[in-house]
Amino acid sequence: MSTTNQTRVIGAWVTGGATAGIQYSRKAKSKGILGLGEFAGACGMAPEQLQQMFAVIADTLKRGYELNLDGKLRFFACLDRATRSKLEVVATTGGELRNALNDIAFTLENREGKAVSKTALKRQVQKSARAQTSKLFAQSAPQGVTPDTMVACPKCGERFRVGKRLV
Repeated sequence: MSTTNQTRVIGAWVTGGATAGIQYSRKAKSKGILGLGEFAGACGMAPEQLQQMFAVIADTLKRGYELNLDGKLRFFACLDRATRSKLEVVATTGGELRNALNDIAFTLENREGKAVSKTALKRQVQKSARAQTSKLFAQSAPQGVTPDTMVACPKCGERFRVGKRLV
């Protein structure tokens, strides 16, 4: 985080590079990244203790457990997004930790550096949600209504009609 003219600038990392369809620059001012040694010191621990904690987390996940630390930090296994061919560890925050930045005021800017109003953002979120919903329904809706049996392919999810079309 950095403070310029009483304004903090924090990088907002969103998969795909867009928040509700509004493209933005990922340039962000920061005080830097806190490394393992500095973080362990801030916690009053030796870096080796923190490394051991991560090894225990990995072992717990390998044994098939999900790890939920008091509702504040959750570790679980997930398929990798790129190939869906291996498992990876995903961490997510919750509770007070997730809400730790709620008191920080911010503005969202587009790529041209112009502020995006809350009204425009809300409108864009609704538009994106409608587009996603209609896209989902378009994929799953059969073409015409018939008494035919429709099934989904277990591999790709494509819906198709079983047998001869009656209408």
